[in-house]
Amino acid sequence: MTNIRFLAACMALGLCSVANATEGDVYGGPTGGTDIRNAYLPAASGFYAAVADVPGVSTYYTGNAGTPSKVITRLNLTYDITAASLLYVYPFKFLGGTLASDVQLSYDPYVRFSVNNMTQRISGWGDMYADIAKWSYYFGTPQVPPSGSRPLPYGLTIQPAYSMIFPIGTYNTHQFTTAGHNDYFIIPNLAASYLTQPNFLGDGVEFSGHLFYDHALSNPLTDYKSGDVIDLDFAVSGRDGRFQYGIAGFGAVQIGRDTRNGTTVPISGKYFDVFKLGPVLEYDIPSLGMSLKAKLQLPIYSRNSTRGPQGVLVAAFKF
Repeated sequence: MTNIRFLAACMALGLCSVANATEGDVYGGPTGGTDIRNAYLPAASGFYAAVADVPGVSTYYTGNAGTPSKVITRLNLTYDITAASLLYVYPFKFLGGTLASDVQLSYDPYVRFSVNNMTQRISGWGDMYADIAKWSYYFGTPQVPPSGSRPLPYGLTIQPAYSMIFPIGTYNTHQFTTAGHNDYFIIPNLAASYLTQPNFLGDGVEFSGHLFYDHALSNPLTDYKSGDVIDLDFAVSGRDGRFQYGIAGFGAVQIGRDTRNGTTVPISGKYFDVFKLGPVLEYDIPSLGMSLKAKLQLPIYSRNSTRGPQGVLVAAFKF
C-alpha cells in the first residue's frame, strides 16, 4: 500500500543528516492496500469503480533501531486520504485467463503534522497508481456454495501484474510531508488466492497473499533515490453468503539503501520496515452490483517510520 508520506520533515527541520526516514515511505500497491480476494478479477468485461477513505493517526516516529526516535521526539500526525479507482476488464481471454488494467487517483484533503514544536496543515493530490496490465488465471471450475450465493472460485487463482506510480501529485519540499513524490516507481507484483471447500465456518476459508517489489527511480529535483522495498499484503478470511470476514495485514521490508547524489544517506541508508495487522469485513450487495469493505490496521512493528493505527473504508461497484 501507499503509506502516509514523510517526505520533507528532515529537510524542513534541518535534520537531513540524522533524521530516520525514507524519503517517501512508499511501498506496495494502491492506497488502502490489498487484502481479501487478492487474485480475483470480475468475470464480466466492462468498467468497475471503487472509492476509498483512509484515515489514520500517529503519535511517534521510530528510529533506526525500531524504537522511538531520539531526534524526532514529539510527533502528532492526523490524516485522511481519499482515493478513486477505475478498472477495465478486457472483453477477451488471454491464455485462458482474464486481463485487466486500472488506475487510481488519491487526494489528501486533511493532514495535520506536528514535529517537535512545529505544526503544518497540508493537503494535495497524490501520485497516480496504475496496474498497467494484470492477468488472473483460475485453476478450477466455479461452484455454487451451500448458501446458494453466486458461484465461487474454489481452489487456486493467481494474478501476476505490472504496475507503476506516476509522479503527477502535489510536490512541495518546504512541507513536512507532501502528497506527491516527484518520482516514478516500478512495481512488478504477484497475487494468489486459495478458497477451500465449504466447511463448518460457511462457504469456505480464503487464503490470500499479494507480493510487491517496489523499485524507485531517482527524484530529479533532489537526486534522492529510495532503496527497493518488498511488501507482502495478506489475509485469512471466511466466506459465508454475502459476508466475508477475517484478519488482514501487511509487512514491508526495505532491502536497498537510500542514496543522495550516489552517496548513502545516514543513518546506514535509512532502511525502512513496517508490519500492521487487523480485522477486515466485506459485504456484498448483488442487487446493486456493489460491495462494501471496512478494515482496521494496527501497528505491530516499524522502523524509520511513523507508527499508528489506520482505517480503510471501500465501496466498489460495476458501471
